[in-house]
Amino acid sequence: MLNLVYQKESHLNRKLRLMHFPKKFNNCTIIDGDVKISGDDIVNLNGLSMLKSIKGNFDILKSNSLTTLSGLDNLNSIGNLLVQGNFNLNNLSGIQNLTSISSNIQISYNDALTSLTGLENIKIIGNNLIINGNFELKDLDGLENLASVGGDFTINSNYNITSLKGLKNLTDIEGSFYILGCNSLLNLKGLENLKKINGSLIIEANELINSLTGIENIQPNTIKSKFRREKDLRINDNPKLSSCSISSLCDAIILHGATTEIFGNGIGCNSDIEIKTSCKKKN
Repeated sequence: MLNLVYQKESHLNRKLRLMHFPKKFNNCTIIDGDVKISGDDIVNLNGLSMLKSIKGNFDILKSNSLTTLSGLDNLNSIGNLLVQGNFNLNNLSGIQNLTSISSNIQISYNDALTSLTGLENIKIIGNNLIINGNFELKDLDGLENLASVGGDFTINSNYNITSLKGLKNLTDIEGSFYILGCNSLLNLKGLENLKKINGSLIIEANELINSLTGIENIQPNTIKSKFRREKDLRINDNPKLSSCSISSLCDAIILHGATTEIFGNGIGCNSDIEIKTSCKKKN
């Protein structure tokens, strides 16, 4: 089949423009550039149903009538994906045939988002993965097949997340790993297959977390910042966390000299010295 290529940016900010997209661009299947979707009158993405690939940025922004991403069923590769500020978006179904993200995924500030269903065929993300400020998101189901993140992985201010078990097949992060402000998260179960991060590990401002069970299999020598001014390990402001003496962190600190910033946690995990003491007692 002939793949027709359009080589400019397309900004579709009205329903009428989206409806006429196939006619205007002669049923092209590849966008060799960027696509931006925005507008409260856009109720589905059926006008993009012929697209197979967007090589640049694909931004879906402030489209408050969208509840899913229905209409993108033929899309299998994207350069960067940004889904942000879509207040009625419930899930990501519609992009379930997406298998390749060459650079970044950012899913942010979608107030009604309860599920990441739609991302289940993505195994590798080329660069950063950011899941930020989706206040109704309860878990990361939909990422079950994700094995590798090529840059930083940030889970930030998703206040209702209770489980990371959707990350059960994640094995490596080629950058820093941030778990921040997830105030319903009790532990890190689901990350047992994570073997390396090749960056800093930051666990910060999680109100209810009381255990780091789940990250014990990270190779301790990979907990290493890529930047001189950033600590290798930051565990801050987790008031119910009183035990941090899991093997990966003990070995990172004691055997590999990981630099640390540790405070604002429960007694037993409130300083570098407390963690070292707990680690030595376990041995």
